[in-house]
Amino acid sequence: MDDNPSYRRPIGGLLLAIAIVLCCMPGCSRSFWREQADRDSYELISEKMTDPAWDLPRMDITPDPRSRFYDPYDPDELPLPPDDESANALMHEVGGWQGYKSWHRFGQAFNVENPNWLENLLADVGENEFVMQTSIAGVVNQPAALHNLELGQLIELANIHNRDYQTEIENVYLQALAVSRERFQFGVRYLGGGGTPGSSITGTSVPGVTDSLSQRSNFGVSQLLPTGAQWLVELTNNTLWIFSGGNNTTASTISYSL
Repeated sequence: MDDNPSYRRPIGGLLLAIAIVLCCMPGCSRSFWREQADRDSYELISEKMTDPAWDLPRMDITPDPRSRFYDPYDPDELPLPPDDESANALMHEVGGWQGYKSWHRFGQAFNVENPNWLENLLADVGENEFVMQTSIAGVVNQPAALHNLELGQLIELANIHNRDYQTEIENVYLQALAVSRERFQFGVRYLGGGGTPGSSITGTSVPGVTDSLSQRSNFGVSQLLPTGAQWLVELTNNTLWIFSGGNNTTASTISYSL
């Protein structure tokens, strides 16, 4: 068997396909795409922040850890937030149909707001001033020590806990993502069958008749030009190995369009 090249070639092709799959797996993770979106958006926002008059004190969409709406959990493994009892029941079963079985895969959160935000306000028992905290038990008043605050401290607290300000920062982030998508359309894009490059291996065995292994690979590039024109080049390769007699065949096709 070691001296027969017809056996070495399919094994080599199989190992190549496995290596391609393993290399692509980390790139498809949730954290990869989240970090890619952050990088694209923040770079685009930084490009436009050239006038000191329009300098933003904060452009990161992640709220301040002291904020009441800061999320302390892993952004890629968020626990299930508290929900209305009726809505929660429908989420698990509707009309006899079972809901998604992994709703609680990452655990259950029992607070709508950051559970630690009151610690930053130095809450003390017996004070006359209160802050409201929302949890699964409802809205409760907690004593807080907020005394003799200066104007700068008040403005800082207002920014940290201002949902409207946070919403505007997130809107800028989303607009930058939209610009990133438009730039991507004008860049050179990789594609293949179905729109993405790929490789597939198919084995066929008919006992006593024939055993074969086929491999199909496709790869291409395309680009949209500012004039509205588009060019495309694609290469497709098909290889068939026949182990029980017959000839091995390879066919490659290159296509292009403008």
